[in-house]
Amino acid sequence: MLTKSHIMLVKVKHSRRIRLTVPLSLGAFDELIEAFEDLILLFERVFPSWNQKAKKWGLDYMVHHVPMQNFSFGLAFQLIHELFYELRKHKRWKLVEVDTKDVYVSVEFF
Repeated sequence: MLTKSHIMLVKVKHSRRIRLTVPLSLGAFDELIEAFEDLILLFERVFPSWNQKAKKWGLDYMVHHVPMQNFSFGLAFQLIHELFYELRKHKRWKLVEVDTKDVYVSVEFF
């Protein structure tokens, strides 16, 4: 059985004034990514030329630096979903911890 992280905890502390702890449910993020993935796949089936138009609109910079022949938004969301799954596979770990003299930020998976 695969044990997964269920909560991402974001902690932000600034001096003594601001202390913010935000728990985020990873199950909700997982469902959101899957929903967007399904929506993009449906959109690509209904409007096949949409993917080509989206490439022309906002990806001019990427066209010169990244090969875009086989790019699709559905594939991009599948890769995001797989990356998210791999991040959640471990029980408890710390993704980021930044501590300066005034600001402390940490992102942990539980």
